[in-house]
Amino acid sequence: MAKKKKFQAIKADTSDFKGVRHDGKDFNFDKNDTFVIEDEGIAREMDSMYGKKGSQKLAIAPFQDNETHEPGHRYTFAASRKYSEAWEAFEKRRKDKKTKKRDKRRKSAEE
Repeated sequence: MAKKKKFQAIKADTSDFKGVRHDGKDFNFDKNDTFVIEDEGIAREMDSMYGKKGSQKLAIAPFQDNETHEPGHRYTFAASRKYSEAWEAFEKRRKDKKTKKRDKRRKSAEE
């Protein structure tokens, strides 16, 4: 099943309007002056009325919702032991390199 395309409407000017009313439905801005449109047709209509072609009060952009996941999928967000060990080795090399540079600068400053 394909994911439904979502669009984000972003307030494009500094005027003090709280949202947009479209076809009897209110679309109110959240604290970030944005709202999500889940229907591509409505997004196109709003873009023509309030977007680039219209009054230019909104910017309509495709939106990918990263907070939710697709049903039926398992996601694991954990570092493997191999990755952790490689990262620790990298950090150690980086610290050693910084220490060598610092010691070299101190030695040249003392001379």
